Amino acid sequence: MTIYTRNCYTYLIGWSHLNVWYYGAKYGKDANPDTFWINYYTSSKIVKDFRKEHGEPDVVQVRKTFGEDSVYCRLYEHKVLRRLDAAKSTKFLNRSIGGGKFDTTGMAVAKSIVSGLSVGLVSVYDPRWATGEIVSVHLGKTGIKHKNPSKFKDTIRGTAAARDISGNLLGLISRTDPRWATCEIVSVNLGITFSDKHKENIKLNHHDCFGENNSFYGKSHTEDTLRKIASRDYSTMSNAILVDGVEYRSIGEANRTLNIPRGILDRLLVSGKSHPTYNIGLVKYKINDDSLHQ
Repeated sequence: MTIYTRNCYTYLIGWSHLNVWYYGAKYGKDANPDTFWINYYTSSKIVKDFRKEHGEPDVVQVRKTFGEDSVYCRLYEHKVLRRLDAAKSTKFLNRSIGGGKFDTTGMAVAKSIVSGLSVGLVSVYDPRWATGEIVSVHLGKTGIKHKNPSKFKDTIRGTAAARDISGNLLGLISRTDPRWATCEIVSVNLGITFSDKHKENIKLNHHDCFGENNSFYGKSHTEDTLRKIASRDYSTMSNAILVDGVEYRSIGEANRTLNIPRGILDRLLVSGKSHPTYNIGLVKYKINDDSLHQ
């Protein structure tokens, strides 16, 4: 049996006569660019179906290798797909922008009204929604607690429950609505804190983690462990981020320091855009951008 050394890589395949492409990354333990398109043909079901219909791609390329650095490989894939806007491009088969951050904002899982089969993620602006050719896969579904099927909420991604500054509920509003930026509307969850009853329920649900039931109860770190923790270089960690050039050890630390919801920071990491409501600019992982262009 041949044993290969792990060598993560990004790749590009395409049907040049159709101008259809797919960009991806391989970073598993068996990642080996030498075996690409020999025993590995991407894990995408969309690519698999496209190959069955149109044959093998005439363009098969390994674009960049990363050794055993799977984190850098995924971040690089994410950066390329984000710049290409591949998830929304008709030229690419990609339905996400990779990197472990899947950008499905403004998209919804649809099914054909004729066959009833899922057609995957579709932009909410696709004209087939208006013509009735496709509908949400959730249409008509009812949960156990839903007594009236007609009240089932068929929400779509790209919207958020909002209220105005007076506190009046406005329902689901598109995230592209300009009123978010001007703060005329805010999230219904903004400023909400847990009640004492809610906090007690949390403790009740985690009662077996307190006191003597906690695996670390009565224990303490050794002096050597404490020194290692204190001397840890957080700047080398893959989850360190920069917010307007200021470094934070993690999204959690930025969330606590700046009082910005983690969800907002997550979306800004994926989109690479600024957020005028919270008056912050670029949010990115702490990684040497110059090396991405080598």
